[in-house]
Amino acid sequence: MAFVAVLVAVAAALSVTAWQHRADARNLRAAASLAHRLPPPAGATTSSQCHGDGLTACWTAPRTAPDAAQALAMSMRGLGARPVVRCDSMKVGTGPATTTTDECSVIARFGSRAVAAFIGPNWQSTGSAGHIDGSLVSVAAA
Repeated sequence: MAFVAVLVAVAAALSVTAWQHRADARNLRAAASLAHRLPPPAGATTSSQCHGDGLTACWTAPRTAPDAAQALAMSMRGLGARPVVRCDSMKVGTGPATTTTDECSVIARFGSRAVAAFIGPNWQSTGSAGHIDGSLVSVAAA
């Protein structure tokens, strides 16, 4: 009788593990699919300034981070996702060129997987000064 109980417990554990693996693989496919189908914000151009694991897109956009974040969130909603937008203030630049601006994230979750878009100021250094030239947008799926 104990042997049967052990077999049932092992079979149940293997079934749960297989189910979790399938669900995780399905969620990763959904996240990657959304990340690859996500259109760039209006006026954005491809950039090579972004780096990171799972990176699917990198753009520079001629708009503020909050505007670009809301545009990406609207696109994600149109593709069936439920993204969350979060923006925080940050300082950029040095010395007299220091300014405060926003950086944002747009996260759409699929179980333990997600599509993450990070939007920050596109800081352009000009000698000892600099200025913000729109936003830098990176999109990744993990």
